[in-house]
Amino acid sequence: MIIITCFSQTPVLVRQISSIPVVAVSVDKYDRIITADEKGNITAYDTLGNALYSYSPAVVGDVSMLEAWRSMQILVFYRDLQQYVQLDRFLTPLPGYNQPARLQTEEIGFGRVMTLAYDDQLWIFDDTDFSLKKYDLQRQKVEINSPLNLILKTQDYQITWIREYQNQLFMADRNSGILVFDNLGNYRKVLPFKGLTYFQCLGEEIYFTDKETLYFLNIYSHSQRSIKLPVAAKFAILVGRYLAIYTDKAGFLYSFK
Repeated sequence: MIIITCFSQTPVLVRQISSIPVVAVSVDKYDRIITADEKGNITAYDTLGNALYSYSPAVVGDVSMLEAWRSMQILVFYRDLQQYVQLDRFLTPLPGYNQPARLQTEEIGFGRVMTLAYDDQLWIFDDTDFSLKKYDLQRQKVEINSPLNLILKTQDYQITWIREYQNQLFMADRNSGILVFDNLGNYRKVLPFKGLTYFQCLGEEIYFTDKETLYFLNIYSHSQRSIKLPVAAKFAILVGRYLAIYTDKAGFLYSFK
C-alpha cells in the first residue's frame, strides 16, 4: 500500500478536552463532536472542545456505535442489549425513544453494526444469517436483504463498522477490508484496508487511524495520503482546522497552523 503524504503541518496541541476514556466518537455536519464514555454517557462538544449537552441513558449499556452525521438525528447502538436510541441535536431523545428501542428478532437475528440511512431507515449487518439488511423503522420490517455468504467466508469475517456516504455504503471487515455497496445494498467492490475498527468520512475521502498515523483514502480516485500524529490515536476526528485525538486514556484537541 503506497501512502502519499500531503500535509506538512505538524498538529499543535491546543488543550485537553477529555480526562476519561471514550468508547465511541462521531462528528455532525456543524463540526460538533459527540462522544460516549464507558458508563454510556453521551456528550456533545463544540469545535474548541467545550461541552455543550449531555445525555445519560435510563438503562446503562455499552455503546457499540455512535453516529451523528445526520445532525438532527444521533444514533446510539447498544450491541449487547440489541437496543438503540435516537437523539436530537441537543441530545434529547426523539419521540418514541424515552426508552431505548429493541430490534425485532423476527426480522433481525443479531445486529452486529448499524448506521443511519439517508432516508431515515437503518442499515444493519445481521450476524445470524450473515446478511446486510435495510430496516424500515416505521413498519419495523426489513426492506432490503443482501446475503453476503457468497462475498465473505463466514468463518473469517469480523465486521466492525458501517456508514452510508455519498450514495454508497461502506462496511469495514477487519479481515478483508472495506466492503463497498450501492445504496440498494448491492455489493460493488472491496477496498484492501484490513484491520480497521472505525473510520470517518470527509469530502470525497474516508479517513482512519493506525497508531500514530492518520490515513486518507479518496473513495473515487483511490488516491491516498497521510498525516503523522503526535500520539497513538484510538479515534481521530477532523473539525475544520482542528483535530480531536482520543487515546485509551483521554482526549486532546490539536490545530493545524
